Amino acid sequence: MKHFMTKFFSNQKCICLLFLFVGGLISSLLQYEITWDFVNYHYYNGWAFMNNRFNQDILMAGFNGFFNPLPDVPLYLLIKYLNNYPATISFIQGLWFGALMYMIYRLEFLFFDVKKTQEKIMAIICFAIALTGNATFLQIGTSTNEIMLAFFTLTAFYLLSHEIFFNQSGHKLPFIISGFLLGMAMGLKLTGVLYCITSGITLIIFYKKIKNPWSNIAWFTLFGFIGFLTFSGFWMWKMWETFQNPFLPFANSIFKSEWMTFSNFSDRSFIPRNWKEFLIWPVITSLSLHRDEGNDMFVCDFRALIVYLIFLFFIVKSLYLICRRKKIDVDDKWAFLVFYLFLTYVIWVLQFSISRYFVVGEILFAFIIAKVLWSKCPKSIITKGVYYSFLLIIFFILVSTPYFSSKWGIHKNWKKLNMPHDMY
Repeated sequence: MKHFMTKFFSNQKCICLLFLFVGGLISSLLQYEITWDFVNYHYYNGWAFMNNRFNQDILMAGFNGFFNPLPDVPLYLLIKYLNNYPATISFIQGLWFGALMYMIYRLEFLFFDVKKTQEKIMAIICFAIALTGNATFLQIGTSTNEIMLAFFTLTAFYLLSHEIFFNQSGHKLPFIISGFLLGMAMGLKLTGVLYCITSGITLIIFYKKIKNPWSNIAWFTLFGFIGFLTFSGFWMWKMWETFQNPFLPFANSIFKSEWMTFSNFSDRSFIPRNWKEFLIWPVITSLSLHRDEGNDMFVCDFRALIVYLIFLFFIVKSLYLICRRKKIDVDDKWAFLVFYLFLTYVIWVLQFSISRYFVVGEILFAFIIAKVLWSKCPKSIITKGVYYSFLLIIFFILVSTPYFSSKWGIHKNWKKLNMPHDMY
């Protein structure tokens, strides 16, 4: 038995299948699909596309009906053929969460030395924190498609990190695949542009760490466009042909389609109102007991606040070391992750500040929290006891975020009322 378990967990295919099964199982138990967007347009867009309803129904789903329907087709087909088996639908939908778990697992081997006991503990803590944020846990098995996009994005980040800091072959294939994945993510859902921009800028900033940098960045960019056009080109052409704007309802100040006002449609309801709010935005969002984002209410999540405090501490410490003319030691791969995360957060706040679009950023928060907080080891027994007690409290608060969310509360109340808690 021991030999079998050792062999099983040394086989990446078996581990991947295990994560897929666990992801599907969690999704089928939760059956979270009680979101407004599913009722409003995710089901409709898939149905309309498969039944050739384009330009026949007048704004049935509002502006959301202009979005690329491709990512919504699989769920529509699942409901069409498995409507009497909602748990099965949820299980299949949850496979994306399982795939995301597997990619987090793989990424941890790059950023934690799991051969060391302390680093292994960090990796376990990181894994638990990464999966229990608002954006991640509360979208398991849902129609938002953000978990799917997060898997593509995190896979691209893994391939880039592995090639730049571990493999260092200088081969173009990792850049081609990662570029294509990011382009595909953006093609399926335009919010993926956040990670396309972030990845591109990060590669340019760290070009000295890349073998054949400009050639590989060019391949990355080219296949990013190819991935985007492969999954969105057909729809962009249809929108251009019909409405003279391939990105309708967005960017209409550029294309000036007469079907809507000449302005750039975007939801600016949740972004900071001024630069002062921007500077303390992690404090504002983390300490807001409730934020209404797209009719989804959720309890505050302290991940951003903790990373914000870590960032401020690092800035103060760096200034102190500079004043003392001492060297600041930073691991290159962690510098890569931190810059990528920082840039992602800044663009996300300024453009969206809607939590469900921030799954990858939320996951990378966990890496920072686990690495910084759990790497410290006070010397005295009393200090050590107080410090680790404090860390356990933080850990409990972070991983219990989904349980105390209002969405989980709605889920429980539907069960108490003996009402169907799925929307299938």
